[in-house]
Amino acid sequence: MAPTLNQGDWVVVRWRPRRKKLEVGNIVVIEREDQPGIQYIKRITKIEKKRFWVEGDNSEPSIDSRSWGFLNRKEIIGKLLFRYWKSKS
Repeated sequence: MAPTLNQGDWVVVRWRPRRKKLEVGNIVVIEREDQPGIQYIKRITKIEKKRFWVEGDNSEPSIDSRSWGFLNRKEIIGKLLFRYWKSKS
């Protein structure tokens, strides 16, 4: 998700967000049904018939809906509320 999120950033997540609160542009935490225990952070770029298309902000190395296709709602387990990071000084 670089440059939006980088290694060392801290994030605050709302777990089990309501479907009506999910919109295009939201950053979400995903756990694929076929990959339990592995979580991804992606941005919602399309919503179609209660399904979600997600992509990473850094498209070249990103594994996302371009590989998986649309996601079911239950695969979205969290919504990023905000991030913060420590100052380097």
